[in-house]
Amino acid sequence: MDERAISQQQNAIRQDIIRQRRSLSHNDIQRRSLQIAQQVQQLDEFQNAETLALYLSVRGEVDTQALIDIAHANKKRVVVPKVQDTKLCFYRYDEDALQKGRFGILEPSSTKAFELSDIDIILMPLVAFDNNGHRIGMGGGYYDTTLAAYQNAHTPFRLGLGYAFQHKPLIKHHEWDINLHAIATENKIHRIKNDRKR
Repeated sequence: MDERAISQQQNAIRQDIIRQRRSLSHNDIQRRSLQIAQQVQQLDEFQNAETLALYLSVRGEVDTQALIDIAHANKKRVVVPKVQDTKLCFYRYDEDALQKGRFGILEPSSTKAFELSDIDIILMPLVAFDNNGHRIGMGGGYYDTTLAAYQNAHTPFRLGLGYAFQHKPLIKHHEWDINLHAIATENKIHRIKNDRKR
């Protein structure tokens, strides 16, 4: 399948899942997000992490506030992403120092960035995921671009957060797409075997 056909297939999946995600009520999002947080906090990778990167949720994504609270309660350092040019930079989370960024997403106003190599686990939003850890995001490619720069160095454990209905058995992917080590849904943790892009 050529790159254009892959992009078209990914976009069709993206539109379908986003439509389903928009149908979730606020209460449903909160209930599922809490179940996902409970799954995540049982992971050794989460428990052993000193620094973790979390996104600030928008538009029906899994809400990360419970995980931020759990991390802080366990004295973990939390960093959040900010879009800069074509990549993400990560800054210490401070709920009193956030501002709306380019896509209407809250971003840190801090100017002291953390290196990706200093982050132990990165929790990533997704639109869809498959059995091999391939992820469809919103289409900007920011996580892929950022993570690709660190492929020959230490990279964090990559954990996707999604609802069970976002799972697809197989997603056609681009060569440059960075896959996940695991995905947490409200029902289970999907661990990916034989990850080729660690």
